[in-house]
Amino acid sequence: MIRGYLLASQSIDPTAAAVLNPACEGLLAPGGSQVRGKYMRMARFLHGRGLTVLMIDGFTPRGFEEACSSNRIDHIQRLKDSLGGLAYLRSRSNVAAERVITVTWGNTGGIEGMNKDANYLPKAEAGFMAAVMYYPECGKVGRNFSPSGPIQVFVGGKDQWNPAVLCQQLAQRQEAGSAPFLMKLYPEAYHSFDLPMGEPMLNPYNPSKGWVGRNASATADSFMTVDAFLSSLPGIPPKPERKLQP
Repeated sequence: MIRGYLLASQSIDPTAAAVLNPACEGLLAPGGSQVRGKYMRMARFLHGRGLTVLMIDGFTPRGFEEACSSNRIDHIQRLKDSLGGLAYLRSRSNVAAERVITVTWGNTGGIEGMNKDANYLPKAEAGFMAAVMYYPECGKVGRNFSPSGPIQVFVGGKDQWNPAVLCQQLAQRQEAGSAPFLMKLYPEAYHSFDLPMGEPMLNPYNPSKGWVGRNASATADSFMTVDAFLSSLPGIPPKPERKLQP
């Protein structure tokens, strides 16, 4: 059993939902008392769009806080965690089973989970409707790549941990007629560019992987792009209009 944190939609009708699977740093901040800022920010953003949001903690119940400094858990097990979250959301009466997306960071196996030529979709009964992925590990996808639903990817041009070129090569291998694989490249951004605070630093887990850290303009643009991506999906609530304050 693993743990999840839920932000339930306030709608009385079944709504779209999202499964969030964090990067190797883990969902929870050191000490385990709160969700890390970048995941909570995305969860609140999606919840504000009317989605029920499930944030997955696959590390703490297994007895560790992070998986960046060692191979405690592989990308296939992390994908299974996401699919378990999908199954859980589909069991809820307030979730529209066919309208669940996934949002992932780093090496979670998410792209394989959206690949029709992988072995996982039949077991998950069609899988996620769509996916948003921050700096995914595109190099571990099998020979054939045929997205089962739209995928929006964000990558940094200075990311040496999960280089953008691997996602660019994956896009070139995409099979004709499959769902869109949309990639947005931020030339000046490092890995983990969506951190909410701090300055770029040498990778604290593996210095050979270059620098990591915040790029505020890239992050802001990625959220605007996610907003537009959500609006393009069927069954996602429209963006609430802001009320002008007197």
